[in-house]
Amino acid sequence: MRHAVLLLLLSCLTPPCSQGQPALAFTGVTVIPMDTERVLDGHTVLVEGERIVAVGPAGEVEIPDGATVVDGSGRWLIPGLAEMHGHIPPPSVPRERVENVLFLYVANGITTVRGVLGAPGQLELKAEANSGALVSPTLYLAGPSFNGNSVSSPGQAAAMVREQAEAGWDLLKIHPGLTRAEYDSMAVTARAAGIRFVGHVPEEVGLAHALEMGQETIEHLDGYVEYLDGAEGPVDPVRLAEAVERTRASGAAVVPTMALWETLYGIHPLETLTAYPELRYMPGDMVQAWTENYRERLADSELDPVESRIVIENRTRILSALHDGGVTVLMGTDSPQLFSVPGFSLHREVTRMAAAGMSPWEILASGTRAVGEYFAGEDDFGTIAPGQRADLVLLSADPLQDVASLSGIEGVMVRGRWHPKTAIDERLAAIAAASRQGTAARAQDVEGYATAEDGTRLFYTTVGDGPEDVVIPVGLYLEEALRPLAKPGRRLVFYDPRGRGRSESPDTLRISLDHQVTDLEALRTHLGIERMALIGWSGLGMEMVVYAMRHPDRVSRIVQVAPVPPRNSPHNESAYAERERRIDQAALERLEERSAAGEFSEDPGGYCRARSAVTRVASFADPARAAEVPDVCRYPNEWSENLGPLFRALL
Repeated sequence: MRHAVLLLLLSCLTPPCSQGQPALAFTGVTVIPMDTERVLDGHTVLVEGERIVAVGPAGEVEIPDGATVVDGSGRWLIPGLAEMHGHIPPPSVPRERVENVLFLYVANGITTVRGVLGAPGQLELKAEANSGALVSPTLYLAGPSFNGNSVSSPGQAAAMVREQAEAGWDLLKIHPGLTRAEYDSMAVTARAAGIRFVGHVPEEVGLAHALEMGQETIEHLDGYVEYLDGAEGPVDPVRLAEAVERTRASGAAVVPTMALWETLYGIHPLETLTAYPELRYMPGDMVQAWTENYRERLADSELDPVESRIVIENRTRILSALHDGGVTVLMGTDSPQLFSVPGFSLHREVTRMAAAGMSPWEILASGTRAVGEYFAGEDDFGTIAPGQRADLVLLSADPLQDVASLSGIEGVMVRGRWHPKTAIDERLAAIAAASRQGTAARAQDVEGYATAEDGTRLFYTTVGDGPEDVVIPVGLYLEEALRPLAKPGRRLVFYDPRGRGRSESPDTLRISLDHQVTDLEALRTHLGIERMALIGWSGLGMEMVVYAMRHPDRVSRIVQVAPVPPRNSPHNESAYAERERRIDQAALERLEERSAAGEFSEDPGGYCRARSAVTRVASFADPARAAEVPDVCRYPNEWSENLGPLFRALL
């Protein structure tokens, strides 16, 4: 009895203890353990709780009574895969979407995700996911990013490091925009706090200095193309060898995200991307936003197809040289992201890794063994051996013969919990059905025009139906982001104020706050709304307040989102000054030179897009989020020559 109690205690030393979970044995399976380049035919792998407890030839491993037996005959068992550049939706996203993303990773054999852009509330989600309370990979999360908008001084960078380390984030994420002094302060403080830092290479920092300062992983091969002048032609092999040796000597690893970068550089026709079958599992509004983003990207006059091809070809050369030179390559895709669907994106990424000369075993190692070594201080996983975390993927074909066989999943085990193919397929079908329903609901949106007192036509879109009405101005900016607020019993009304978006624009200089307030009343009357909730945003916040003061009986509540105070307020003056500081003034000057030369004389929308691409990043704490802004330059009202007079009149 004492011996049995001792065994029970030992089995619970690695939390959480899964005492109630029956043992499970894979029998007669071909094991690819990933400890060395070998294959074990006809083996049994025994799992108890969250751990692998035995691996051996059939007949040499005793299977306990009551254990679940999975027949692995004619199948291959590999360690669970990792996504080392993943994104977890923030808690502000509907819970169902968050859980679906986590499941999509698992459905594709991904049992570990390193999330590289944290948000408040995600540490609680991590604890829930890692406890097994929901179907999810094991999560390791970076905190909110360090970038030119979130950091304004070396002291602030150091304080931010200490705050994130104390909060319990696993790592720090670097985005562009940091000065060298800010980056160095972050790096020195991170070493002192014992927290790793990963990410992009800020322009002022440069690849060589980032490696010297101990950046642990370089995401997207960031900095290499710039270091090698790789946008201009074939890279210099001598300088490439130097970059490889610098990386190897520093101990840094790379997370290439090759497939996504082809998309970002506009390599594929839009029709190719929209035909991806895995898009069926993503919300329709997200796919539409991706489609609009890519269409805008292809239309950007700064996109040079020849240069794009050169960059992508050089990225393959760089990855090949890094791998051949002994630099650790970690599997990562950057998803969910532009046509990069969680889990499914891995199967597109591995083909690019193979094109760079990596063998199937080396590709597998980048997502299993190498990841286990990276997280060696956190847990034991990444190979199939006793004591390892029971993260396993059962495949129908040999991935060492064809790495594409990684998509032939027969089942996935995450921390000892088995998800057979039947259960995975059932959940995938449910996610796809929900996505179709959402798309169908979108098709039922109502668009129209309300008429103001002076005859100006005001464009609106309604989403959903119900007794609760929520009215949201400047819908062309907010519709995609706020659509999830629609639910049974709630109707969202997105509208464009006069002079904006798709609404008519009478004399801009004569538009006043009074016009905006009376226009809102005209919209309410047109739609037959008795009482409404109002969402004030940016410069429209004041409109909502004044409307509520005039018509208090018609307003149930007001929610202000980043409202802009009067222009002459001290806060507004400092905010505008800070925004100007964040803008890449050199890029803005180059754009104005192109405009002065007549490049946009027949394409004012193109000028709007180019200017927006330079300036809008300054409005985001995370510059990467600027890519999510919809293409509003389709509407002449949003061109700077029209918006400028309007803003001056109102503010």
